[in-house]
Order: sequence, then C-alpha cells, then structure tokens
Amino acid sequence: MSEHLSTRPRTARLEALLGDPLAPGNPLGLDAVVAADERAELPAAGVRALDTYGFNAELVPAALGGRLTRADELAEAFRTVARRDLGLAAGYGLGSLTAGLHVWRSGNPGQQAALAALLLGDRRVATAHAAPGAGLRATRDGGELVVSGSEHLVGDPAAAEAILLPVTLDGGTAHLLLPADPGLTVSPPHSGTGLRGCRFSAVRADGLRVSADRLVGTDGAGRADAAAVRRITGTVVASALVGVLDTELRTALSFADERILYGRPVTGLPSARALLADAFLDLLIADCCTTVAARALHLHPGRATYQSTAQHLVAGLVRDAVHQLSLLLGARSYLREGPHAVFQKHLRDRTALAALHGSPPPAAPPAGPAEEPLTALFEAAGQLPALDLALIGPAATGPDALAATLGALPAELADRHPELVALAAPLAGDPGGTGFAAAACLRLWWHGHAGRDGFLGRPDWIHAALHRLAARTGRPAVPAAADRDPLLLEELRTRLQQGRTFDLADRPPAR
Repeated sequence: MSEHLSTRPRTARLEALLGDPLAPGNPLGLDAVVAADERAELPAAGVRALDTYGFNAELVPAALGGRLTRADELAEAFRTVARRDLGLAAGYGLGSLTAGLHVWRSGNPGQQAALAALLLGDRRVATAHAAPGAGLRATRDGGELVVSGSEHLVGDPAAAEAILLPVTLDGGTAHLLLPADPGLTVSPPHSGTGLRGCRFSAVRADGLRVSADRLVGTDGAGRADAAAVRRITGTVVASALVGVLDTELRTALSFADERILYGRPVTGLPSARALLADAFLDLLIADCCTTVAARALHLHPGRATYQSTAQHLVAGLVRDAVHQLSLLLGARSYLREGPHAVFQKHLRDRTALAALHGSPPPAAPPAGPAEEPLTALFEAAGQLPALDLALIGPAATGPDALAATLGALPAELADRHPELVALAAPLAGDPGGTGFAAAACLRLWWHGHAGRDGFLGRPDWIHAALHRLAARTGRPAVPAAADRDPLLLEELRTRLQQGRTFDLADRPPAR
C-alpha cells in the first residue's frame, strides 16, 4: 500500500526551483516563459530546473529507481509545471511519460531497465501523435521486422534519445521502441500556433530493418495498451489544464481589480464578479474530477468511466472558463507583451494540447448495479494500493459507479446538509458527466474537508459548485446564494495576494 502522507515537500522543492512566476528577473517567471514562446523555444532555464529536480524520476516506477507510486502525485507534478508553462510540461515530460507507460505496462525487463536508466539520466523519449493519412507498417522477415510508411506528428525526435512508434503488424497494432537514430528519415522540425516550443517532425521508413526484440508487449496488444495508457496520460493532461486555468484566472482577476471602468474597478461590476466566481467554481470542480480520476486508477483500475468522464468534462470546463475570462480581458487577451501576455500563450497552448490529446465524449456506461466506491478515493491522507498498470483496462467495464451513489449518500451527510443532497441527487442520471462531477465534489468535500477551518471546510463553495453543475444541465435549480460571488471573490483575492494556488491544494507560494 502507498500512503499519501503529503506530496508537499516534493512539490515545494519543485516550486522553489521554478521560483515566483511574477518575480521580476526570474528566468522561469511568466515574462521569461512568454519571451521563450515568442522565440518558439522551451525556456532553457525551465529545462535545466526540471533536470535539477529530476522530473523524469516522477515518470519512472519506484521499483525501477524512480518516484512513481501514485497517479495523483504524478498529476500534481505536471500541474505544477503547467501552471507556469503548459508547453514546458508537454514538451519536457508528456512524450516520455507516454513511452514509459507503454514499456512499464508491457515491456520486458530488459526494455524497462534500459528505458528507466535513460529517463533517470535526464534524457527524453519521442512518441507519435495520430494524424490522418499516416501510419507505419511492419512485416516479419526471420528475426527482423521490415518497416515502411510514415508518421506525420512525432514530438521532437531530434532531441530524444529513443522513440516509440506504433506499427501495423500481422493485422493488429504493435509498438516499436527504437534508438534515437535507427535509420528513419526525419523532416525538419516545425511548430504550430500553440505549444510553439514543442517541435514536431514527420518520420518516414522505407524498408527499414529492425530487430524483432524492439517490439514492446505481445503481438496484437498495441491498441489495448494505447487505450490503457491514454487513461493515465489523459488524466495527467486534465490535471495540467487545471494549472492552466489557475494562471488564466489569476491574470484576469489581477486585471479586473486594477482596471478602472466607470469610476470603479471592473470587479465592481456584478457581471464581472459573477464571471470570476464561475471560473473559480469551474476550477474547483475540475480539480475534484481529476483527483478522483487519478485515485481511481489505483482503487478501480477496471473502470475507465472514471477517467473518460473526467477528461472530457474537465476539458470542457477549462475551455469554457478560459473563453469567458478572455471576454473579461477583451483586447488584452490577445496581447503578446506586457503583464497579461501569458493569457494568450496559455490560451493557444491549451487549444493545441486539446488537438493532440483531446478526449472524446465518454461512451454511455453499461447498465447494471454500481458498487460503492471506496472511501480512500476521497481521502487525501488515505492509503492506495500500488499502481498496477497491468490491471488498468482499456475500456469501461461497468456503470458510472460514482454518479449512481448520489442516490445513496452517507446518512450523516444527508442529515446535516439536506440542501446539498437535494441539489446533487437530480444530477445522477445526466449523460454529460455532471453526476460524476457532483459526486466527486460532494464526497471529496465530505470525506476530506468538511468541518475544517477555512474556506474549503465550509459548505458554501460546495453548494455553489453543485448549483453551477445543475445550471450546466439546464435543469431548474434553487437560486444561488445571494452572497455567493462576494464569498468566492474574497477567497480568490486572498489567495492571489498571498500567492497561493487556486485549486484544492491551496498551496503556498514558492520560497
């Protein structure tokens, strides 16, 4: 069992290495991040800081010398980096994570040891992203494979020490783990309008011969492996998007408090206060969803509905919230210099990442009785079994157990907070994932925060979050509390002034 005493010592070290994002002259501050993006580069100081921290150790299982034991800790590490620079999080770690998960799940001991050594030496691994009209084909010739075809979107193979590529083999899908220069033809790198520091190239093979021992996993299992890996990487991406929304909201709030309109700050306008409060609620809801999805990989590894629902819902929440914040910023949401320039960078990066790692709407879960989810799913200090990648299936194998429990919440919760139960219960059958989100929020609050001092311990934000979710479904709901916006805005301002994160961690600033 892995006991989650706290990730804060590790996270605090990473935060300290990255420094205060708003500090003038910080080579890893937001100004430097925007400047590197204008050069279409990853910030060199950021890469050095992640090397110093040993970020790749977060991607390697503890049994192979790394620090990977819990999926929620992995997601937290990516969020910490993405809060400053989503491009750095994606360009430095996402490809290596994807390749690593394939090898940890299905590779042989020799492949696992070799890849672990490579990553722990601060090297990177490139992977391919699906693109129309692309694909590699392999045929067998004795102990070799003959590979032909192309992949159009491979993440910076020139900077990688190894490359993981999907191939069609014997009518199924397989994966090859190849050295950095196996004889592929690699196009000059290019970047897009978002994730500009992340370089992509096309690779082509024309009758390339490689040893059959480069295959990862068993024949024909590549598609299932890829689907299982996406459950983890998709959860990590969703968590990173919460970090993006944190910075976008922080930027918009600073602007709205400083900008004078009609003789008062923009935050004096009721519509602006409501927009900022909605974005804060969306961030907290998204964090609840990603937290539960990450922990469920340990406790309910066969239930893909946890991850598919969370990934799709969080992507939509963050997309919509950032769009609304851009309306508040107006023309400043497009500025590429000045105090608000990071907003447009994160906006472009989020859009690009959605294109590369988008999550389709979750399939309707199969009908059937849903077991009660384990309480450890909602307790930050609870124990989790070790992350067993072999148990993580590729597809849903049961109903949405979490949403179904809205009809059978703990009796003490129902007795003490009947108004919360009344708001949440009608969302249980919503096909858009709001039932999942409502149950995640309510149970995380009840088991992990209720009754504690401070903002997160009080029921006000949960009531507001459930009301927000009900409004997304179009269902009639009781009116929002009259003091909703002032309470949420006061908490936002306090965290902004103290440099604390806007998510459930409420983490103190870098020191």
